[in-house]
Amino acid sequence: EAQQEAGEVGALPKLYAQQALLNHLVAASARGDSSAMHAHRSWVMQWCEESEAPAVKACYDAQWDESLTLWRTRLRHREISAAQATAFATFAVSPFDFAKMLAPLLSILKHPKLPAYRQKALKGLSLVVDLDPEILASANVRSVVLESMNDISKSVRAEAVLLVGKFMCQDATLTLQYYESICARCKDAGTSVRKAAMQILRDLMGKEGQEKKVLDAACVAIIPLLKDESADIQAKTSAFLKEMWFLARASHGGDGEKAALSLAARFEQVKAVVDAAHACTTTVGRDASSITDVLEGFVRDAIKSSPTNKQACHNYCQEALQAVIRESEREDPGVPGAAADLLRLFRTLALFARVQPSLIAKDMELLHQHLSSQQYGNDAGPWQPDQCQLIGTVAAIYVQVLPVMADHPAHLVKYLQEDLPKLVQFAPTMQLLSTSIECVCALVSSVGRSHRKAREMHTYLARFLRIQLSKLSDPQFTAKPRALIIAGLVCRFSGFSLAIDGKQVPAVTPETVKQLYDSCINNFVKPGKGGAYRRAGFSCLGSLFVRDPSLILREASKKVLSDALIDLKNEDIVLTALRALADFIEEDVSDTDATCLRNNVMQHYLERILACGYCAGDATASAALRLVSLIHERGQVHPQMLVADMVAVQQRSGVCAVVGFQVLKAISDKYPDYYTPEVFASGVLRGYTLLQPSAAVALEAFARSFELRLPNKKFVQRTSKHVVDLIRKGSVGPGELRSARSGRVAALRFLAAVVTALPFPDWECVAELIKLSGEAGIELGTGTMTALKMSSDAEIAAVDPAEQEAAMEEAARALILLEIRRFILANYSPRSTFPVEVSSTLTVVNLLEASSTRECYSTLKAALRLASEKAEGDGGATA
Repeated sequence: EAQQEAGEVGALPKLYAQQALLNHLVAASARGDSSAMHAHRSWVMQWCEESEAPAVKACYDAQWDESLTLWRTRLRHREISAAQATAFATFAVSPFDFAKMLAPLLSILKHPKLPAYRQKALKGLSLVVDLDPEILASANVRSVVLESMNDISKSVRAEAVLLVGKFMCQDATLTLQYYESICARCKDAGTSVRKAAMQILRDLMGKEGQEKKVLDAACVAIIPLLKDESADIQAKTSAFLKEMWFLARASHGGDGEKAALSLAARFEQVKAVVDAAHACTTTVGRDASSITDVLEGFVRDAIKSSPTNKQACHNYCQEALQAVIRESEREDPGVPGAAADLLRLFRTLALFARVQPSLIAKDMELLHQHLSSQQYGNDAGPWQPDQCQLIGTVAAIYVQVLPVMADHPAHLVKYLQEDLPKLVQFAPTMQLLSTSIECVCALVSSVGRSHRKAREMHTYLARFLRIQLSKLSDPQFTAKPRALIIAGLVCRFSGFSLAIDGKQVPAVTPETVKQLYDSCINNFVKPGKGGAYRRAGFSCLGSLFVRDPSLILREASKKVLSDALIDLKNEDIVLTALRALADFIEEDVSDTDATCLRNNVMQHYLERILACGYCAGDATASAALRLVSLIHERGQVHPQMLVADMVAVQQRSGVCAVVGFQVLKAISDKYPDYYTPEVFASGVLRGYTLLQPSAAVALEAFARSFELRLPNKKFVQRTSKHVVDLIRKGSVGPGELRSARSGRVAALRFLAAVVTALPFPDWECVAELIKLSGEAGIELGTGTMTALKMSSDAEIAAVDPAEQEAAMEEAARALILLEIRRFILANYSPRSTFPVEVSSTLTVVNLLEASSTRECYSTLKAALRLASEKAEGDGGATA
């Protein structure tokens, strides 16, 4: 009947194959194979979905509804073998539309509440992709998998990364579709996610034939892992990069043997990594190091660890120098891309020069022509940005190499003296400007070591500085801020003396430094001056503080810095003032007096610096947090003063949360007693002030900071008790939140959302929170019901508005406590596998926003009734 109604000529073989397959699965299920039952139901559901004929559907429905025991009894003697079952399954699946088959599985990946379902669905999808990797390239599967990589649950994100990683490196199409998402996972909060992403990128970079954009992105993503918080990830990343740079990592030949990569091939890899690092603006770690700084540290450690590595770096330098010579000898230097190729080579040389200048000191004469503007034929006009980048990179090399050169050729000195002032004049960025002036001072210091050249170099630097100072006193000159910055940098890098006529003469006298300081204070940094003037003034002050630390102790310095740090409406000024302090603190000092001076300065400004961590702009906040990290690392502040604020900034995104977490981790590891439940709760409440209107609560970041004290169960239980007490009493600490009822309730709702998402270690801790929140909520709610009833009773002629508002606030806090209990009971049980990942966020209705007191009364009454019913239903088990 089914065959006739379906109208299919070949329906009978298909139906027979399906029936035989189901018989086999029924028998396997009866023998204890639990997966056979699920496979049986899955086949039946799929076949039912693909058919529109009622009789066919009825046939399949019968297979589903009748007991498995009955089917096994009826078909006992017709069971097929496993091989035959595979053949029948292959036949039965041949007409399927796999997109429809995967639809139920993909829908589970969007299950909003249970991360375990989504994780298992990804494992199931992985089995399907094993059979046909091209499935990952389909639009519907790709969109769901990419969404899973951003799942709120780190276990789901890790599973999605593993799924893609199994196949991405095998297919160029899949690589292009997924590499950006895998790179992004290297910044994930979950250690397991970062580790999985790192391993995939390692395999990706080890496979030849990858596109440049893929390799560049992989380099930028993997280098920051050298400073990952996980020691295992750090070690694996370092081992991989050492293998790439120093162990002549090889590719498999056709005969299975490994053929060593040539020096030229390895140099191309090194050059690509350095170029990708320069193209990235990401910062890493608590000190917000650039990617190039991290890479520099890696190479320095590698050279120290092995003489072989040092020789490899020397070989790379020689390769780069030979490539520079080849570029210089081109008949047509204007070939498109030639300047970019040179820039990549010089950046690679600059990296090795910073690590060990002696690697290239003997060959520096080959580079002097690339510092000259005559190379580009536009000596008279402004230099183009790419030209400045190239010449600035060469200048950065000379900054490192000039001090170690035994002899300075006259023609090299001449070129530097002529072209460095032009680079200072046309440098488009602060970094290039600073590099060019540092190179000027390095030239004067290095060449001036010769008694024959000392006076000449002293005169050269004095004339250079005098030009800038004259511009500051010229009423017609309009670019005074730039001249001030240049003069300040000259003072900063000229803290040396030259031997002239048997006497040690300062390159720039202390009197000149003090005169520049007075000009800066009186004419640039005071409130009321233009923004450009004030920014230049604080930038100059930072340089002067490095040159003469006593200047920061002057009352004028304290006043202008204090005024700038509290001027939060002008964050660009705050940022510049923070950088001035950072310049002063970052300077390496070895004597006790200088250390004490910096300690005293930081104690004076610490409170204002911490307040800057709450600025609206991430750039200003991150600068403040980096400064806090630095002063903590150097022991210039008591750790206990920082903990709450480092918890609070977990609500921020990006580098702010990362820096805050790493400071918090350092404190927790060394001084765990300073990280108390009270401080954690205080930090969360401060974090509420950072919550943007459209942003979500940073539950994972707060949970990650909370995990630093695990597996200390007493800490968890004390945290639960303290949070419940805060909500019951309505305490939110000092600050603006105390002044308004709405602010207090909103902050406590925020605190409740965070505490319900914490990684509880076991059921005992969960049960404690259930008990505490339930008892406090019922007590507080029952006590306020009478006042709410009176306020909502129409017969009462007059009610004191203050008393009414107080009653509604108590009702709002009671509801928060009752909702904590309800939420925990809905997401946890004694059978849960801990720690439980909860995808949803506790959202509590704000009773202060109720339209009437009667509505507030009704809502609280319903919550109390539900809490009582639950308590009676579980027979007191939760308590």
